[in-house]
Amino acid sequence: ESYSDGQVLGGNGTAVVVASQKFTGGKSLKLRRDENNSGNSDKQLGTWQSVREDAKFRFEFWAMMPADQAPSSGWTTLVGIQSQNAAGQNAWQAAVTVSEASLGARDKWVKFTGIASNNGAGRTRAVVWISTRGATGNGTPGYSLYIDDLVITDVTDAKAAQDASDATASAVSGLTARVTDAEGKITAQAQQQTALASKVDNANSRVDNMAKTLSDSQSTQASLNTSLQSQIDAQAAAN
Repeated sequence: ESYSDGQVLGGNGTAVVVASQKFTGGKSLKLRRDENNSGNSDKQLGTWQSVREDAKFRFEFWAMMPADQAPSSGWTTLVGIQSQNAAGQNAWQAAVTVSEASLGARDKWVKFTGIASNNGAGRTRAVVWISTRGATGNGTPGYSLYIDDLVITDVTDAKAAQDASDATASAVSGLTARVTDAEGKITAQAQQQTALASKVDNANSRVDNMAKTLSDSQSTQASLNTSLQSQIDAQAAAN
């Protein structure tokens, strides 16, 4: 909001503060890709700053494309950082990619959030970078995209703590899974032992039944023998 209407922030005039569109306050940043562009339409905003090799920055902003825009199919706008080492070698790390799909509709402000991670390799200076991409060459259309309420936060330490917490949670989850698996195996073994005991009980029951059947048979045989002996004795007495 401290910039004046029409103030150019970068990109050879393709990143301009305007009062014609805004999400909150009185102004927004208009990002333009010109017609017939043959490149990525990169823009550097602000000045180069010293950063850590493992620096991580969270980007938050609102974006909107007016209904009268007709960009090429597959257009994207990348927002993040451009980092550089002492030899002048560059790397570009996007925190957010705005596209037709992510906007969802025209004339509608949508919030975007993402993290740009510096990729080390001695890159200890960086600048805010925006790339309005689309079809390249003669006859290709351009477009305008507006962003507002851009907030950039260094979350290097917080992200490291979060990653460590996630790793701990993952390790605990893995341990829980292993304990659960062990419990499952113990339960299965107990079920197998119960089933075996049941089979032994069934076998014992069958043995008991066989023994009872044999005992009953022996009792019946003894009764028959007694009856037969009585008949023999009676016959002998009659003679």
